Amino acid sequence: MDLISLEREKARAYDCVARGHLRDASGIFETLEVTFARFGHFEGLAAVRYNRLLLAVETDERAVIGRVALSLVSALDALEPASSPTVITIASGVHRLRASGVALFAPSLAATLTDCAARHASASSEPISATPRGAFPEATPNAIALLGADEAACILTTLSVPILSGSIDSPAAALAAREVRAQLQDWRVAAERGDSSWAYTSLVRIFEAAVPVAPDVAATCHFGLMDYERAGLSDRLDYNPDLIIERRWRASVELHGALARACVSRTGFERAARIQFAAVIEAAARVTERMKARRLRNVNIAEDAEIEVQLALWKCEAHQHLGEHTALAATLEPFISRAQRNAFTHGTVSVRVLLAAGQLAERAREGQRAAAHYREAAEVAMPGIGRAHRPLDLAAQIGDALADHDIERLPLAVLALAGLARALLPDGPASRLALSTAHTLVSLCRVYLPPNVALPAALVVELSAAKGGDILAADRAAELARILNAKAALSIALLYRATPGLQSPVLQTRRAACALLVEASAEAATTAAGAVRRALEARTAEAYRTVEDEGSSGRVDVHLRRYAEANATYAFAELAMDLDVFLPDGPTLAIDHLAPELISSGKGALLRDLCATERRRASASAVLVRDTALCTAASAYFFEDFDRVHRLGEPRLAPSADSVERLSTGRELDETRRTMLTADEAVLEFRVMPRGTLIFLRRAAGVTCVAIDDGTVALQGRVAELLRLVRGPDARPELFAVAQTLYQLLIRPFAPLLTDVKCLSVVPDGPLWALPFGVLLGENFLAERFSLSIARIPAVMSSVTSDPGRALAVVIGDAATDRDLRLGTLEGDDLYERVVVRSGEELGVESLHEAVSDARFLHVVGAVTAGPCVSLSDDDAALPVATLAEACRRGAVATALLHGPVEGPLGREAVSLLLGGVRHGVFARHWQVDEDGEFLLELARACAEARGPHDFAAALAATRCAAIKAGRPAKIWMAYELYVKEAV
Repeated sequence: MDLISLEREKARAYDCVARGHLRDASGIFETLEVTFARFGHFEGLAAVRYNRLLLAVETDERAVIGRVALSLVSALDALEPASSPTVITIASGVHRLRASGVALFAPSLAATLTDCAARHASASSEPISATPRGAFPEATPNAIALLGADEAACILTTLSVPILSGSIDSPAAALAAREVRAQLQDWRVAAERGDSSWAYTSLVRIFEAAVPVAPDVAATCHFGLMDYERAGLSDRLDYNPDLIIERRWRASVELHGALARACVSRTGFERAARIQFAAVIEAAARVTERMKARRLRNVNIAEDAEIEVQLALWKCEAHQHLGEHTALAATLEPFISRAQRNAFTHGTVSVRVLLAAGQLAERAREGQRAAAHYREAAEVAMPGIGRAHRPLDLAAQIGDALADHDIERLPLAVLALAGLARALLPDGPASRLALSTAHTLVSLCRVYLPPNVALPAALVVELSAAKGGDILAADRAAELARILNAKAALSIALLYRATPGLQSPVLQTRRAACALLVEASAEAATTAAGAVRRALEARTAEAYRTVEDEGSSGRVDVHLRRYAEANATYAFAELAMDLDVFLPDGPTLAIDHLAPELISSGKGALLRDLCATERRRASASAVLVRDTALCTAASAYFFEDFDRVHRLGEPRLAPSADSVERLSTGRELDETRRTMLTADEAVLEFRVMPRGTLIFLRRAAGVTCVAIDDGTVALQGRVAELLRLVRGPDARPELFAVAQTLYQLLIRPFAPLLTDVKCLSVVPDGPLWALPFGVLLGENFLAERFSLSIARIPAVMSSVTSDPGRALAVVIGDAATDRDLRLGTLEGDDLYERVVVRSGEELGVESLHEAVSDARFLHVVGAVTAGPCVSLSDDDAALPVATLAEACRRGAVATALLHGPVEGPLGREAVSLLLGGVRHGVFARHWQVDEDGEFLLELARACAEARGPHDFAAALAATRCAAIKAGRPAKIWMAYELYVKEAV
């Protein structure tokens, strides 16, 4: 199925609709319907038939209405209820047609179609939008719609840039934007006469100029540059004296950062922003590596130090938003001492470094270190400000900044003083003095600063004062937030405004405070500020628990559910304005305190959602699955678009809006979307707390919850004892006793509900991550009773639809170890087409991608080391697991085996990273055993024709059962575990 050709046809159809040629559009949709039917794409088939139905209603073709409505019913019947936003849209659209008085259906047909739509609409857990997205969408999509399609490039349509329109806010910027657009047009004419090297170099210069003023032109240039680079042109220009390749990637870092910041505050686009932040880190790493290679050739330029620190600041911003605080600290550390000496050419760079260091310390609850960095930042921004507290002294400081044409220092000084006040909050007088100075400074310099700089600085000061208990400051912060349309900041201001009322002994006052919190949580729900949303929903739920009022219990459930939803998305812990630092200190929600109340009231499913989303949020930063086909199709469209418009001078081909609709919200690519369990599947989830453990059994019919008294310490002891017996000498009586005890504790309460279950997926927590669940003993070992797997990260578990055929197995690592394991003998079993061993110099990035591009089974020989990396041999450098995962993601690797040993948190992180790259699962060997060669070969043979996660679990179960029947000790058949993506 040629996706690009389908895009063209859909664009033609929507163009006909826009022009009023409805019969022509219907004919095109009819052709598309045949294509979708031939390839079995039922979701696309339903969408096309729904559009045909709308056209038939519009043209009053009664005979066509009946025929198309019946075909729509058959397409919807082939889909799972509420399986995607498109299906939900179609279902709600049918209801709207009936409700709007359209009476063109035969009564029996109307009932059939309405019942079918009702099944899909009722299965949705989300409210149905009042606007039918499937009805005649515009031919030009929203510019942001494709941002999530391709992480290697900024997928930004050149047709319109509404999300970035605010970046051009001055006549000078508008004039510069017109100039770069004219330069791009002139480049097209000149490129026809010049050589490719000249064309590439000129396009890089236009790209640099376009990034700050015309992001749409920059995106166009980006794809043009990528087109040249695919032909290897950039390699031939590597020694260009103008450092053109470095300049190209520095501009890419800036563009990806602009796109990320544009998305970061908009709910629904969190995933797109995460991808852009990841691209910032990747592009910055490219520039850094090129600079290092250039210095090795003794080619130095004076601006290198400034460029490096600017790249570091961009990377720090990306690491912060991705929650990678360890990487942030490592990136920032080399520049802090130089910033303290103000050793950079531009003083504002030193201030930004120190502000970032202060925020990092503030998040780590290191108040003294944060205060020191903020104080240093203020002194670098405005020397002597620590002694200038009077308005006249501050006015003199401002005059010096104006005389030096260095007005950028003023808002940075305000931010530093506000941060100092927050860091000094336990010390009331010192904190108030810093706030007073910040207030005076922002008031005096406001007249010299543009509103889009002065107002955010003032908002930071007021929020800092509100955090210190100033209610009037909370009111002022709310007013500023409304002016700036900063909904997350407004939510925080309202939170502090409501806090005194929650502590009032008067019930009516507490009710008013609760109503204010409801308003704040409603504002927060429209933002991507995950920490703000969680804090508001938790505080509102807790507030309603203290109000003895009719309906307060229902409000508690509503806000707890919203708290879980805030965890379940890609919402950020903080925004570009670092709003998380303004939130009240302390935990946002104590689930262990809520558990007894929710269990006693029969709300185990809600409790499970709270626990599960908390757990997934902790691993969300490691999970960004790609839809390779869509990325390829989107990239191909933009490459073709660049050729048509800027090389051939032809009209642009506009993509259709519905073709990118699922990328506009990210829900189709969202790993955490809900997946239906079948009748023979179950998921066992654990939440281990200090004073007890919650266990949830999830079946297709619902959730069952059980609480046990054993907490973290007790379970640690039990798990350690079982591991000692499993991994030590064969002592079966003692092993059986401990295994039976743990079975009675963890599994036996659900035994009646597991009688018809074949596939059991376990989601451990805390010390239970180390527990070998398969050795737990009831009537049989759990490994004999179920096809067991361990769910490590949240993701959709899809199966390979193509015929597996004779697959390719690839061994990464030491060839000698491969010979010892006899993996090469798998070729002779007619199960694998070839077994290929790659090691040493064959493990570069590109050769690695080539090696695993066609592999179905990947065996990685080597221990897991810090990074996490895989140490393949003593002679080779360690291979980063992230690099290996990216190679698997680009290929078609169904499953991988980490030979390990894979142990502890570092091993789990390695499994998570690799699991994000493979299609179905990762086998991990947790300890070294002497007799596992034959077991490994049997497992590899069983995996040769597996088509999905359940098949791989069944392959492991069959291999384990054979080993148990052969009398092998548990040390051998429990050394291997299968990790899969959690079906949520």
